[in-house]
Amino acid sequence: MNISGQARNTRTVSILMIALCVLFFLTITPLYAFMVYFPYLREKLFALALVDPYTALYDAAYIQYFYDVAVLVSFFNATFNFAI
Repeated sequence: MNISGQARNTRTVSILMIALCVLFFLTITPLYAFMVYFPYLREKLFALALVDPYTALYDAAYIQYFYDVAVLVSFFNATFNFAI
C-alpha cells in the first residue's frame, strides 16, 4: 500500500463543512430568535389590544411580516446547500 495514496487533501472538504455550518447558523438563528421572543410579543399585543385595538392590529401585521422574513431566510439554507 502506498501511504501517499491514502493521504488525501481534506482541506477543501473541511472548508466546505465549516461554511455549511456557518450558513446553517446564520439562516436558522433569526427564526429561532423570533420563536423565543414571540410569547413576550403576544402578551404585549394582548395588553395593547385592550387599550388601542387599531395599533395592536398594526403591530400584529408588523410582527407577522418579520416572522415571514425569518421563515424565508431559513428556506435559503436549503437553497444554498443545494447550490454549494
